[in-house]
Amino acid sequence: GDQDATGVTTINTNTLVISSGVIKNRVYGLGKGADLSVNVAGDMLVQNNGGIYTSVYDNKASGKAGNITVNVGKDLQILNGGAVYSATSGQGDAGSIVIKAKLLTIDSQDSEYTTGTITNISKDVTGNGGSITVAVDGAINLINGGVVQSDTWGQGNAGNVLVTAKSIRIDSQGNNKSVTGISANTHESATGKGGIVTVEIDGDINIINGGTVRSDTWGQGDAGTIVVKSKSLTIDAQGSKDATGITTDSDIIGKGGSIMVAVDGDINIINGGMVRSITYGQGDAGSIVINAKSLTIDRKNSEDVTGISVDTYETGKGKSITLAIDGDINIINGGQVRSITQGQGDSGNIFVKAKSLNIDSRGSEYVTGIGADTGSKATGTGGSIKIEIDDVMNIINGGEIRSMTWGQGKAGSVIIKTKSLTVDTKGNDQNVTGILADASQNATGTSGSIDVKVIENVLLISNSQNFNV
Repeated sequence: GDQDATGVTTINTNTLVISSGVIKNRVYGLGKGADLSVNVAGDMLVQNNGGIYTSVYDNKASGKAGNITVNVGKDLQILNGGAVYSATSGQGDAGSIVIKAKLLTIDSQDSEYTTGTITNISKDVTGNGGSITVAVDGAINLINGGVVQSDTWGQGNAGNVLVTAKSIRIDSQGNNKSVTGISANTHESATGKGGIVTVEIDGDINIINGGTVRSDTWGQGDAGTIVVKSKSLTIDAQGSKDATGITTDSDIIGKGGSIMVAVDGDINIINGGMVRSITYGQGDAGSIVINAKSLTIDRKNSEDVTGISVDTYETGKGKSITLAIDGDINIINGGQVRSITQGQGDSGNIFVKAKSLNIDSRGSEYVTGIGADTGSKATGTGGSIKIEIDDVMNIINGGEIRSMTWGQGKAGSVIIKTKSLTVDTKGNDQNVTGILADASQNATGTSGSIDVKVIENVLLISNSQNFNV
């Protein structure tokens, strides 16, 4: 209904289809909106701009919007503009959303309307956003513009997002009209903070073809933290020109959120995929911490940067990248771990610990390796690189570890400790192979130092005109 209400409105049924129609409750005054509880023993379908809505509808209303709980025994599909949605346009908070199902598919089917599970805070309002909890026994498919999304455009803080499942696939399927994925964002007019995004998956996470897990700020409010846990993680842009991966960006004043990834098995970041934190404004970028059994970064044939990066382009500072890998790190074919400053802000440090490290350009025309660079227009200081390898480190065929300044900013130091080290150009005269701390010819900033400690005193270096330590 469109009136103030209290209590709980409950729907119990074997199956449920909501197509074009809505189940809704609005708050206009002081009273709390009624909670909506939907319990479906079998399948449930929400489509064609239909949905379940609660909201604080008037900008003077101080009552809290009702909470939404959806329990589905089998499959839940939200399609073509369908939504489970709670919002505030007033002083009262939006309601929380809890969804439980055996399987979940959210697919916009190219609809111009947002499709998925959403909490929202309108411009200039003070109410806070509600939290979103999605708990699925089996697989979640967020495809073609489908979202789980918490946004603030106002003074209120966005709600937190928690997603749990056996597996999840986030795939835009070439949809470049709208974002596909899980997000908590702070928009241009907002002073409120972004929510925390937590994704805990028992099995595999596949973020592909423009899919994202993101927490961005375009306003004064800080972006929220992103936490991702799973058995395995694959990030593959598959040629998409849209950002694919786990990202947090700061565009004006607010700080970017930190990213924490913990994977029991393998992480593969390939073909334009990214774990990225960027600041384009005054706010600092967020830090990145990754723990896994193994890590592979492979650009393959992509024209886009592939890997893990913290970049700063204005006065905001970059934060650190920390990689703690139990087994092997393979950075190949144009893959990168990088920290860059192109502005006044300092770039972040890079810390790497693993059993082995293999850096191999495999003839790629792009830089391959681990780098902390200070750009040609930058005045900020470059970050340092510290690497500790328990066993073997191979830098071959155009691979490099480098700290470089191209401008006024000072380059950072490079510190390496490993059991054994091999540096071998493999005949590659196109790219430099090796360990560098350097200043370009036109740079006024000073280069950093290099400190390499090889425990077993094994240093194998092939002859080449393009080798550098």
